[in-house]
Amino acid sequence: MEAPTKYKAWEHQKELKKKDIPSREEIRMMAQSLPNDRLKALFVILYLTAARITEVVKVLKVGNIVKTEYAERKLILITIPNRKNRERTQKQIPIPIEKERDLLELMLPYVNSFTTLDTVLFPFSDRRAYQLLSKYLDLNPHWIRHIRLTHLVTIHDLNEALLNRFAGWTDGRPAKNYLELRWKDILQKY
Repeated sequence: MEAPTKYKAWEHQKELKKKDIPSREEIRMMAQSLPNDRLKALFVILYLTAARITEVVKVLKVGNIVKTEYAERKLILITIPNRKNRERTQKQIPIPIEKERDLLELMLPYVNSFTTLDTVLFPFSDRRAYQLLSKYLDLNPHWIRHIRLTHLVTIHDLNEALLNRFAGWTDGRPAKNYLELRWKDILQKY
């Protein structure tokens, strides 16, 4: 399959905006449906971190994913570059193990298969990542960022300040373009 041009990728995303946002369970099923551990790990990392594809492919190393503990909570701390913030060039994304165990179990076999910490996990281009993911899933990899940020608000109740920090934004203006809230989301909170 030929990788789409940037224009086609964004046209695809415009079509996805018209559909319902996949549920957390649907995200897990999408990850499970991928044919190998590398693609599962790529999808899960993109989802859990709400990272831009360029913040993961060619740059994310095994050593950027650390199992740790804070305030008696076990977590995976993922450090990724922040491509669009000049002051804060890295983001540290805490992933609580108890809340995301099912997805982490799909990601960790691939990550743990490497023995050196400086190994790049996905040594291919963002275009290739798009090609691989779109072969099996009907989505633009950047759409995964929209889904996760929406879930952080609708499922995990992150407020604006925490969402800005998680996404790597300096203020809340981008949220209006990233949060894919539907009338059903309003009804659940009302």
